[in-house]
Amino acid sequence: MDVNAYQKLSMDDNNVTWMIYIEDEESTKPVNPYDANGDGTISIADVTKLVNIILGKDHSYVPQDIELEYDVMMKPSSDYGEVDVPIAQAICDAFALTATEIAEKTCSSIPDTPERGEIGLYWYNPDEPRRIISYTDNTGYWFDASGTPCSWDNANALVAAGFNKTKGCFVLSQKPNKNQAGDTAEMRIMLLYHNDFDNYAYVGITFHVTFSDDATGTATLR
Repeated sequence: MDVNAYQKLSMDDNNVTWMIYIEDEESTKPVNPYDANGDGTISIADVTKLVNIILGKDHSYVPQDIELEYDVMMKPSSDYGEVDVPIAQAICDAFALTATEIAEKTCSSIPDTPERGEIGLYWYNPDEPRRIISYTDNTGYWFDASGTPCSWDNANALVAAGFNKTKGCFVLSQKPNKNQAGDTAEMRIMLLYHNDFDNYAYVGITFHVTFSDDATGTATLR
């Protein structure tokens, strides 16, 4: 089928709808397979989908849920002792995005739910995947030794995990003068992706942290 015409119907602050005429191979009657409401209009998201079809892009890929685990070695510090963790290729593959696109789409603040085309950063509970629970310090989370999220000023706060859009990576840190060699902690965060075609997928990440005086600040994917 070939698209032979399109006409903008209306636009306001909240919605843009379009009429798409598609010439059926067996008839000259205009048809619109994307007109779910039968009123001659389709959403801007489906316009995007149709354009991708015309351009030959694969719009059928549904992002995948995955879980990752890292072994993290941190040295006890009198400052935040940050450790940068690049976006793993497994995350790119799951979302069908490049690392740069993931950084661009990740929200600068924690949304209640990500809008289409956005990625939100949340606390991850493996027992309730995709459940959004926000205990947040800007774009990251502080945790106690057991992996329970808490506020920065909580007496039990030991370590933190967040995402830095400018660096395009996860950033792990620690509470100054709080940890000693031999201490361990867990952090669990989730990237929740809401793609342009209204599909959701999450990447649940668990960071297993061990403190050592010999550590140089590393995160190794299991």
